[in-house]
Amino acid sequence: MVFPMLDLQERKKLSRLAEKNETPFFALSLERLKANEKKFLKELHSFFPKAQACYSVKTNPLPQVLKALGTGFELASLEELEAVKSKKVFKVFNGCCKREKELKEALKQEAIIIMDSFSELEKLIMLKKKLGLKKLEVGVRLNVESKFGIELREIPKFLASAEQQGLKVILLHAHPGAGKSLQEYRQFLQKVKKALPLHSWKFVDLGSGFPSFARLAEQNVSLQQYFQLVKEELGTTLLAEHESKGKELGTTFIFEPGRILVADAMFLVCKLHCLKELNNEKIAILDAGINVLQRIVLENFQFTPLIESNGAKSVVRLAGPLLFGNDWLGTTNSNLQEKDLIVVENVGAYCHSLAWGVSYKKPEVFLV
Repeated sequence: MVFPMLDLQERKKLSRLAEKNETPFFALSLERLKANEKKFLKELHSFFPKAQACYSVKTNPLPQVLKALGTGFELASLEELEAVKSKKVFKVFNGCCKREKELKEALKQEAIIIMDSFSELEKLIMLKKKLGLKKLEVGVRLNVESKFGIELREIPKFLASAEQQGLKVILLHAHPGAGKSLQEYRQFLQKVKKALPLHSWKFVDLGSGFPSFARLAEQNVSLQQYFQLVKEELGTTLLAEHESKGKELGTTFIFEPGRILVADAMFLVCKLHCLKELNNEKIAILDAGINVLQRIVLENFQFTPLIESNGAKSVVRLAGPLLFGNDWLGTTNSNLQEKDLIVVENVGAYCHSLAWGVSYKKPEVFLV
């Protein structure tokens, strides 16, 4: 199994929670969360000592998560800004649909606002005049995927327009998209590299795109390999060896880890309510389905009994309780019985945020 195995202590904690609470419920491990943060920062700073990590709040905005982390934050809405307003850390405000009240709050929190279009640039220029701001440092997002950012050929025009209106562009932002392979990540970096000579950037924000630690292990790939690619492709902007020469670094990298920090730090505990056979296939009906474990979160979930039963194991197909024909979850090779508790691992990224309120309420969250 490539997923982090639940240890005996974690199983006992989850069992105690199940004795007191109805299933399904989420269980958040602050210990795993902090361990993931420590591991990520250690690997990051071994390559880029002055790099800045900004947790992607949309990945999992639970207050317990935000309170536990010591990183900066990447934010995309007023709700996310409000959630971290008390934390005086490095912040970037991202997104392609920024409202005036969000821009005002971002300015109040001294977040670097990353412009996604010329339209947003005009709105920020007007707001700057309205608020009587003499100077303002901002960022620009480079389009490398989907609907986001400004085309490479338009970046010089953007820079000129911003500078003419008293906006100092200090940050280049780009994001590769979720869960990129090493080859895809290199291709992304090569696109970013084309924008580096266009300006003297103080920050280069590379977003994230890193798979979860579970997915990295599954693919036999390490986080270090991703950082090594950054050094190979963009290393002229920030090399660790410059530190030993005592030179002032011209550019600081920013990374926006999300799922790699929190994915395996949460579990879902659910119950098996019905065992049946259809078309020579064993099927287990659980009290949590695609209302909680959506495919859109782009994770492979691991299903294991909380308490392993003795006896012959067999492959069982797992389904949820919804009256939808596509409410299929995965399989497990176990000796299952009705009323067994099932633990789903690697549910910390997006699962709670995107859980539906269809037929069933969103599961509660407990600390474990």
